[in-house]
Amino acid sequence: MPALATARPPVRHPLRTRPFRLLFAGRVLSLTGDAVIPAALALAVLEATGSTGALAVVLACAMVPKLVLLPVGGVLADRFDARSIALAMDLLRCASQLLVGLQL
Repeated sequence: MPALATARPPVRHPLRTRPFRLLFAGRVLSLTGDAVIPAALALAVLEATGSTGALAVVLACAMVPKLVLLPVGGVLADRFDARSIALAMDLLRCASQLLVGLQL
């Protein structure tokens, strides 16, 4: 005879809760944009110059600020409210990408 199973509360699907749906949608949009930007930048540099050397320089210049600022961001996130910092940086990143997209 099988052992009696312990009663478990019913599992709710995460997408049925509004806060999780908002988080999920925001992350999907953000990650999609983050994935498209390097590809678009690479295509734009190659179309403008036709040089793979120029592409390497542009991609290196895009990577150096990340390498320098990521540790600084970690320290700031430890000292201040991480949610506020993340929101501010997402808004700054959005504004910078919008300016690049508009070529201002």
